[in-house]
Amino acid sequence: MSTIEELTAELDRRGAGTPEFDEACADLCLAYLQRAVDHDNPADLDLAVRAGEGASDRGDPWVRHALAWAYGCRWDLAADTADRDRAIEHWLAVLEVVEDPAGLTECGRLLGERGDSGKDIGDASASIDLLERAVAAGEGSWWYLGNAYLLRWRLAHDLDDLRRATRNLDRGLADPPSPEWLISSWVDRLTVAREMLEAETADDPARTPPSATELLQLVAEARRAWQSGAGEPGDRARLAGIMGASSLIAAQAHPETIDAAWVREMAEAARDLRDAPPGWDQQMTTMQALAMYTQQARSAGRLPEDALDTLVGPLRDGTADDGLGTELQGVATLFMAARAVQSGDRRSLRTAVDRLLASADPEDRLLGTVVDVADRAQHGDALARDDLAGLVVRVRAEPLSYVARQVITPLLTMIESAVTGNDGTYRPVDRTPIPTGDVPAADRALQALIGPAQAARTRHDIAALRECADRLDELIAVFPPGHLLRLVALGLAVLIGDSLLHDEPGDQDAARRVLRWTEEGLRVAAGPHHPRWSSFALSRGAALRHLDGGDRAESRRCGLAALRGLAWQVLLQSGTDDAVLMAGQAGAVARRVAGWCQADGAIDDLIAALDTGRGLVLHAATASRTVAERLIEAGHPDLAEQWRESAGYGRDAVTGDPLNPDGATGREVPDELRARVMRVLDLSSPTPASIAEIRAGLAATGSDALVYLMPSSVEQPGAAIVVPRAGEPSTLLLPGLITGPGSRLVETAARVRDAGPADGDERPEAGPDDLCRWAWRSAMDPLLHRSGLRRDDGGPLRLVLVPTGALSSVPWHAAFRADGEQRRYAIEEAVFSYAVSGRAFVESSREPARTVKSVLIVGDPTGDLPFAGEEAQAIGAAFYPDAVFAGSPREVLGWIGASATGPSLLHLACHGRTDPARPADASLRLAGGDLTARRLLDASRTAELEIEQVFLAACTTGLTGVDHDEAFSLATAFLAAGARTAFGSLWPVPDAETSALMFMVHHHLAAGHAPADALHRAQLWMLDSQRVTPAGMPPALARHCTGSAPAAPRCWAAFTHQGR
Repeated sequence: MSTIEELTAELDRRGAGTPEFDEACADLCLAYLQRAVDHDNPADLDLAVRAGEGASDRGDPWVRHALAWAYGCRWDLAADTADRDRAIEHWLAVLEVVEDPAGLTECGRLLGERGDSGKDIGDASASIDLLERAVAAGEGSWWYLGNAYLLRWRLAHDLDDLRRATRNLDRGLADPPSPEWLISSWVDRLTVAREMLEAETADDPARTPPSATELLQLVAEARRAWQSGAGEPGDRARLAGIMGASSLIAAQAHPETIDAAWVREMAEAARDLRDAPPGWDQQMTTMQALAMYTQQARSAGRLPEDALDTLVGPLRDGTADDGLGTELQGVATLFMAARAVQSGDRRSLRTAVDRLLASADPEDRLLGTVVDVADRAQHGDALARDDLAGLVVRVRAEPLSYVARQVITPLLTMIESAVTGNDGTYRPVDRTPIPTGDVPAADRALQALIGPAQAARTRHDIAALRECADRLDELIAVFPPGHLLRLVALGLAVLIGDSLLHDEPGDQDAARRVLRWTEEGLRVAAGPHHPRWSSFALSRGAALRHLDGGDRAESRRCGLAALRGLAWQVLLQSGTDDAVLMAGQAGAVARRVAGWCQADGAIDDLIAALDTGRGLVLHAATASRTVAERLIEAGHPDLAEQWRESAGYGRDAVTGDPLNPDGATGREVPDELRARVMRVLDLSSPTPASIAEIRAGLAATGSDALVYLMPSSVEQPGAAIVVPRAGEPSTLLLPGLITGPGSRLVETAARVRDAGPADGDERPEAGPDDLCRWAWRSAMDPLLHRSGLRRDDGGPLRLVLVPTGALSSVPWHAAFRADGEQRRYAIEEAVFSYAVSGRAFVESSREPARTVKSVLIVGDPTGDLPFAGEEAQAIGAAFYPDAVFAGSPREVLGWIGASATGPSLLHLACHGRTDPARPADASLRLAGGDLTARRLLDASRTAELEIEQVFLAACTTGLTGVDHDEAFSLATAFLAAGARTAFGSLWPVPDAETSALMFMVHHHLAAGHAPADALHRAQLWMLDSQRVTPAGMPPALARHCTGSAPAAPRCWAAFTHQGR
């Protein structure tokens, strides 16, 4: 007979109302409870309660004891709060009579659960009192007691309660009753540790919270427990989720300590949790996104192509709630910043900065300001230093959180050190040994080294530079291979090595070090797509030239590789302004590499270097129009369609909307279309023109030679690189082509460029005479008379000039020699045309001349250039009677894009404006607005504008920006937009004389002369003191064509011809 049958029989034998009967009821209650546990039979719990409630005296302590257990077990199974409350009631009655350690634990547990659900601090405190009595009696109730203190902390926010929770949970972990119990205990222990970290941070934001390091240690211990395989599936899934999240939280200030792959593994394991709380899956998605960002942000290589899709998937699919959406948007901001660092994509950088600055969190806004100042300082913004000083004071004064301080302070310190190091003040190098693998310590040491290194470079301190190089070797050894900080350290090391080689030419140890550092740097960067590729390649090329027996050919290949990297960075940018910024250093690098080639007598490489580093923004604009066709040919029709639909800008990865052509909006998440396309098509650089292609272009245009003009440098004298139509290319040394500070070119060109209103009083010092005299002595005389260039027919030479650097601001065709009062101009001995590069010349030479089918004329749209108005009317009446007249930018672009039938001619007689610092803002002032160079290029991104000839009869329309080698002007913007021929000016020009000159150009075009010849003849006519005005020229213009005024260079020499 079973125990239950025996007890049931016993009840039948004893009458109700006796102590024996009540004892039997209690025993039967416990027997049913035991069977319920043994056989997992919930019905037995009901029988247990019924048996206990059948006692005559339910106030009997033994009966209450049995009912307390029965109600408590049924509460655990069915979650009926009435059962929980009855269990508590019975336990409290029992414990008033008997100090039952197990009962103390059970009642304490139940009170804690009721306090948690009802947020009742009284229940929480009562639970703590009972559980403290239980552990004092020898019960191992540490886990329950720890959770009770955690509950009271959450209700009353007494930090001592959180500390007590920590101590009790630690005691429980030290002696767990079973491996299964250990897994669930770790869930609570990590929860308490995370809340302790948050509490300590809030209590003293500036202090490093002690629990930050502890949390990382706890995660490591919990990880070992999880790896044992113990625990129920649900507990294991829950622990996996909290371990991954805790790892990310603890390492916010030092993300290099995160095992990102393991965190992503834990997020997947956590998804196995059955009956997960609301939002659990979305929390795991956030965790995976953060882990992915962390893994990629510290990588020295490029981001995987699927990284962005994985990150924003829930945002795009609409599966993220408001909380997750906010978190993922925050991660997206960090992702944009990381992508900018690893790819050079400036749109991503500006998106990240705009998002941070727009945040409601003041610490985010401060971080955005710091990143913005850092970017500006890197690109030479003179105001960044003042902004930096203000930021340093602000960061030191504000009570920033620990995490924010750990993120912002190192970045600000690095910027401050780099800037203040420019004063050259000696700063000692900290040589404290760094333990192997201690990446955070090595990171701090690297930050501390920037100031001493920059100061040593500034004062040319060889000993200090060598000590910095030694320290960097120590730090590089600590950072793991492929780590972003290792690449940063390599970059600083190469910079130090460059300084050593500059100050101690031929330093063999420094050369070998640079070669070792750049070998690893180039291997990690893995191609021109990486923003650090160019600097590593250029430094490697220079080191090879310092090394005894160094490979000069390899040196030149490295230099050309550096130029390919710079070209990639320009092509990557989706906006014209960003492309202009990234192109800033390409010209200087090209001239340096060209100097190497000149010294080696490698003329093919020399031409390739000059061509690769010039006109990159313009090339990017023209290249984008053929991308779709090239993608189809390469077998990527899907990418071709995406390119066409977005005009090459790409789309917002979240909304799918085309990106705004005017730049980042602050909330967008730019996709990676441009980078993907560039990798597919290997658009690493424009292909330089070959000598054979240049010769074919010269033959097609009837020109005699293409001539690159290179200014002098520290390493090489200036030179003209002459590529004749027949014969071998040659180099003509021109040591007088000095363009540095204080040179004749700088002083005279500035006076001409800034001469003010062209129609003001004549100021001799403002005219171009000095500049033109210098141009004759330094280049044109040797080129015309000592280069060996001659025409068989005895006619004037026909030259295409490609001036590089600051030489592009010189009117070489107006160079002259003076013989008393008489002058002999270069234009009297040669016909001149100009080109952005040999590549641009070759491309234009392949375009056949076309008959103009339609004409658009703009004349004095602002009403303050009377001669421009007369000029426009006269040119229309004399040469283009069917011309259309327009005045606004919309009318002009609309006519070009839609109304023009066949090849068109544009004549724009109006004001022009150029800001050398912002060449994309160069504009023509039209009625109701400006037509900018940027707008022209944007309008021609997918298809070239069908323009045959453009006449820019306005001021400075051929003047380039401060980055002369970009050759970015209104005239070249028209060429890039599709025009075959463009006429532009280098400085402010007078209204009346300009109108006369333009009329004469059209006069000679109508006579059948080629564009370059038409301008040449018109300028010779201006020089002719016996000039005769042709029929059709308005009397008002003709009156200004008498006397000597038109012959002054300021009246005609500003205009140049480019294109076909």
